[in-house]
Amino acid sequence: LLAQDRPSESVRVGCIGVGGQGTSNMNAIKKNVVAVCDVDKGHLSKAAEALEKANVKARTFADYRKMLEAKDID
Repeated sequence: LLAQDRPSESVRVGCIGVGGQGTSNMNAIKKNVVAVCDVDKGHLSKAAEALEKANVKARTFADYRKMLEAKDID
């Protein structure tokens, strides 16, 4: 979250499936991404690297069920 963003106006998004089209979708909303998930470790690491280069800190998950359990993701 940025300092000027109000918590009530921001959505914390987790992206499931970040290969190909999923990466494109993630990049379109990257300022709101707080987590990424993919069973393919290559896709997951590339997505995490892309977010890191954009100064976006996101957690990574290999199991979407674990990500969906997280209370800090909308």
